[in-house]
Amino acid sequence: MSDQPTVAEALWAKVPGQAEAVRQLRAAVSMPTHAYLISGPPGAGKRELATAFCASLLARGLDGDEADRVAARVESGDHGGVVVVEREGPFVTADDARRVVERASRSPLEGDLQIIVIIDFHLVRDAGPMLLKSIEEPPPRTMFVLLSEELPRELETIASRCVVINVDAVPVDTLLELLVSEGIDDDVARAAAEVAGGSLTRARLLARDPKVSHRRDLWYRVPERLNGRGSRAGEVADDLVGSIEDLKAPLAEMEAEEELTALDARLRVHGDRSDQGRSAGSRTVTNGPLVGSTQTRCESDSGSLSAGIGTRSCRERTPKTFSRRRTWFRDFVTIWSSTSVTNWPSSRC
Repeated sequence: MSDQPTVAEALWAKVPGQAEAVRQLRAAVSMPTHAYLISGPPGAGKRELATAFCASLLARGLDGDEADRVAARVESGDHGGVVVVEREGPFVTADDARRVVERASRSPLEGDLQIIVIIDFHLVRDAGPMLLKSIEEPPPRTMFVLLSEELPRELETIASRCVVINVDAVPVDTLLELLVSEGIDDDVARAAAEVAGGSLTRARLLARDPKVSHRRDLWYRVPERLNGRGSRAGEVADDLVGSIEDLKAPLAEMEAEEELTALDARLRVHGDRSDQGRSAGSRTVTNGPLVGSTQTRCESDSGSLSAGIGTRSCRERTPKTFSRRRTWFRDFVTIWSSTSVTNWPSSRC
């Protein structure tokens, strides 16, 4: 008997620092309920949890090789039993909600179960009531997995119909261990882990940035550099803006590698066939990977949009985001220089 872990087990192992959430969801695989809400900060592993959970649900009861094939297809975003819903604008719209309700009422595209995964559920807002009935009483062969960064008051009713799985920011020690295991130098890994705000995605990006320590020091030294004059504030703002521009290179490098990884996952499942996934009637409702090629870019853009079907809109917004940050930094530092500041961040930039 092989000592190799199954594909599903390997997916659980990829979840960073969320042992309790993994325990709860793994226990739920044998007897799942109709809806799960995974809530926590960006970069804490919600997508990884959802991927492992969906793979385990769809592979349960299958023989070893077939179970591995199903789990691998879930990981690559090519299993018809997983339907990913991801916003393209600032909110999940009423049109998106209507498409979810319609999809939930249909039979699974593949197999005996369809799992509808809604990304950024905290941004459903006014469309929430449209989803309530489908989420609390879905058809027998449909279940929901909702990913949310927080729980707004207007969505508490829907949350009460779900099993809530809370995740925390990834601890610094866990981030450090993961980065070192990926071949990052100890000092660079520690600097990246300490300023990543508990996000593994952000930590990996910062670890690829050779100027991360310089950028951190630049930020910490702002108080001592400002002297109340507008010209000095402009110089400081320009330096901070330049440090943001420097992030473009490691960001592009990381995206390119992630795109190759996602392509390689598809090739392992399908050989040399090109498969773009099957649409369920909208670009925001599709079969696509929960963790994939655009995660870093989109998280750095909005803090919440990541992989999968939002690719085109995320890429179109990225240059504008850098432009907005340039403006924001200049305004912030200029205003800050004329005030009396008693506190300044000392542990994260």
